[in-house]
Amino acid sequence: MIVLWVVIVGLVLLALWQGSVAISANKTTDRLPAAGRTVVHLVVAGVGLAIALGWGTSSDTEEEAASTALSLPGGVFIVGAVGLVIITIAGYHIYSGISARFLKHLDRHPPARS
Repeated sequence: MIVLWVVIVGLVLLALWQGSVAISANKTTDRLPAAGRTVVHLVVAGVGLAIALGWGTSSDTEEEAASTALSLPGGVFIVGAVGLVIITIAGYHIYSGISARFLKHLDRHPPARS
């Protein structure tokens, strides 16, 4: 459980960092991705917080959510599209890690020298 709290705090700190990058960036092409990462980090931190506090731990809740989503008009397509988006994002991050493409972001925002 301690590790989960450390991850939550880390995600919030990452969100703060990306938020500061989004605010201080000069170009829109730098602001928008940083703002998107801020939102993603906060959402994942929120999910972690919900898990840590024990909200929605019942398997019935998960079944109800899936049932509700699938019963919507076009629900199968909505669930499939969400799954495809998640797989695409994961694939991009795997590619970025393997190709070391993420290093260009580090070059744009080097750490401050003290």
